[in-house]
Amino acid sequence: MSLSSMWVGITTHKMSQQREQLPQISVPMLRLYGRLDGLVPIKVAKDLGAALPHTEQYIFTQSSHAPFMTEANAFCSELISFAQK
Repeated sequence: MSLSSMWVGITTHKMSQQREQLPQISVPMLRLYGRLDGLVPIKVAKDLGAALPHTEQYIFTQSSHAPFMTEANAFCSELISFAQK
């Protein structure tokens, strides 16, 4: 087994352990995603939404991984709106 294979296995195991802890989060949470993101695919947003049904989510339609840069005004509006609740 190569070192990189071991690292992937360890990382995947650690992530699955963290995923099990997600329902324990009880503070308000806003999850922000870019629809065009290649690093964090929208499927991840949907999976997290299922694991965290008490949270809010917003998907920026014209952004990839950095909606705070590509849709800065909309990003700030969503963040401010959430913070004011």
